[in-house]
Amino acid sequence: MATIALHVDGQATPYHVHKTLPWWRRPIGEPLPTYGRAKSYGLWIAPSKTLSTWWMNQAVDAVFLNADGTVARIVTGVRPWRTLRCQQARSVLKLRAGMARRLGLEPGTALDLSA
Repeated sequence: MATIALHVDGQATPYHVHKTLPWWRRPIGEPLPTYGRAKSYGLWIAPSKTLSTWWMNQAVDAVFLNADGTVARIVTGVRPWRTLRCQQARSVLKLRAGMARRLGLEPGTALDLSA
């Protein structure tokens, strides 16, 4: 998994996310990673229009991203055993619960997740 620094509207943040493996190699309800050098605050699932919290034991924030990296939809506090979908999304950012608000994310916000 690649560790990526998260940039919001062109501004660097102190947060990092991990990019997932291809869909056929990742488990359902993949948990947020906590290993590695930098503590991860999220998981970038690309490509994907769907987010699953099956088998998870914590709530998360789901940030659905358009192809250009702008936020299409945000669902906060998604509890375990849920599945969400956003038709226009091309990827999903699964964040620790509360991170979307902390980062000031809203539809139209530009995220830079280039590895």
